[in-house]
Amino acid sequence: MKKIWIIGMAVLSTILTFSFGEVNTTYAAAHVYANQDVTAYVRYSTSTKPAGGGDYYWGVAAVRYQGSNPLNPIVPFGTTVSTSLPIKSPIGSGTSFTVIDTGAMKPALSPNNLDIYWGEWYNQDSALSFGQNKMTLTYYY
Repeated sequence: MKKIWIIGMAVLSTILTFSFGEVNTTYAAAHVYANQDVTAYVRYSTSTKPAGGGDYYWGVAAVRYQGSNPLNPIVPFGTTVSTSLPIKSPIGSGTSFTVIDTGAMKPALSPNNLDIYWGEWYNQDSALSFGQNKMTLTYYY
């Protein structure tokens, strides 16, 4: 009987680990920043990879990095960011983005600005047309 109880506890522990192991914005702390700049960027080479690893796709974004290390973003890689207005680009639209990259942002931009991935180099004109927009950004981490 003791052996069955131990096996049951091990199975329950595994289930709880898989159920609650992912970050859920419902339970993550919300950090709200009003009047922040939102910009767009393109990738010029398919060999370029984001600083946080993985690959580029619609719904990912870059933030500033701390100091001189591009692997040290101002928020953790994987952070979800919600914009107060919908964003529409040639490759998608939405209000929710995941931080997977960093960039050396212009000093004139707001401190918690978001740079949204706009696709490949041929979308550069569209990214430039999107420009610099002020929005309220909510970072969940």
